[in-house]
Amino acid sequence: ILKGEPYDRETILPVSSAVDLSNADILLLQNETLDAETRKIKLLKGEIDDYWAQHSVQTTLFYACVAIIVLLFGVGFLLLRAYWQHSRHQKELMLKNSQLEQERDKQARLNEQLEQATQSKLMFFTNVSHDLRTPLNGIIGMLDLSDARSNDVAFLASCRDKMRRASSYLLSLLNDILDMSKLERDAL
Repeated sequence: ILKGEPYDRETILPVSSAVDLSNADILLLQNETLDAETRKIKLLKGEIDDYWAQHSVQTTLFYACVAIIVLLFGVGFLLLRAYWQHSRHQKELMLKNSQLEQERDKQARLNEQLEQATQSKLMFFTNVSHDLRTPLNGIIGMLDLSDARSNDVAFLASCRDKMRRASSYLLSLLNDILDMSKLERDAL
């Protein structure tokens, strides 16, 4: 056929073995043994297929478990990292809070000092006003009396002397106020 020559299309295959009465029992026994072995092989092949299926399921489960464990570690790491960041932010907030509390306390102390200084100034000006008012009332009273008793020279001299002392006292008070104002201005 390969050389392109003609060939006979009918081929008779030779009989491989002849079956007769002497070997029929042996051939039947061999056939039964062959069938039994074939069944065993099929059974073993089924068991092997079952084992391979179990192996494949177990392998899939193993890889799934490994993937889940890796994901759990990843999530655990992210949670731990978030906890650390939260702790760090909490510490920073606590530090800022304590700084703000210190500033608030400092402001409160400054406000108290300012209030005390304001109260002191008010008290000072109230006292100074009273100290100024007393000599001024004395001077005004002496002027009124001197107008009423303008003929009495001794009384007028006495009034003039009292008005001079009151005026000197007023001048002294005003000088003290100016000196204090200058000292306060220089202190700032």
